[in-house]
Amino acid sequence: MTVFQSMDAQDESVQPKANEQWQNQSTPKGYTFWQDYRRSNPRSYYSAKTQKVMLEHAQQLGDSFFDKKEKEPWA
Repeated sequence: MTVFQSMDAQDESVQPKANEQWQNQSTPKGYTFWQDYRRSNPRSYYSAKTQKVMLEHAQQLGDSFFDKKEKEPWA
């Protein structure tokens, strides 16, 4: 077993409830949701499973994936 395989196995066992946040919802989530998720659950966010789901959501939403709560301070 490589280091990365053991980290993935540990990640799946440590964060099952965090993953439910997006697994139990049928509507695709936008950029803001995923950034909040990254801040609250960084280990789960960077897992291959989560990245795959995020990519699928981005593909489903197209340009509307990049929703914005507020304007950037520099814009």
